[in-house]
Amino acid sequence: MNEVDLTHGGFYKQFASKEALFTEAARQAFADLEALLAALDSRHGGDRAAARSDLVGYYLSAEHRDDASAGCPTTGLSSDLARSANASAAKSTYAEGVESFARWLGGEDADQEASDEAIRSMCALVGALVVARAASGTALSDRVLGAARAGTA
Repeated sequence: MNEVDLTHGGFYKQFASKEALFTEAARQAFADLEALLAALDSRHGGDRAAARSDLVGYYLSAEHRDDASAGCPTTGLSSDLARSANASAAKSTYAEGVESFARWLGGEDADQEASDEAIRSMCALVGALVVARAASGTALSDRVLGAARAGTA
């Protein structure tokens, strides 16, 4: 807040509620993820298999595990949303972002539902990252990342 010369009160007044703030933060985080995925597609000339392999290598890396503040919103927002009200704008925004991420992993078009296989792939990545972060500083954390990379590539 100090860097942008705002008080906490001045910042929070920009949003109608905590829910509105969280929803906007989720929307922006998933937009950032979509930009990363588009950049991977571009870097690999539209070769989704190569882009996916590049993403898996990064996603299941010690660097990503150790930088939760710049990490994937699918992982970072899940525990907060699990404790929030069932019917909320934030949950809808999260669900849309997760679905989009799964579709990208499955190489599916934006106008279709993510396949079960794409959802399984996304869950394997997210679950491995959650466990690796929870176990960071232990040998298990690195083993989880390595095992997941080997099984997801």
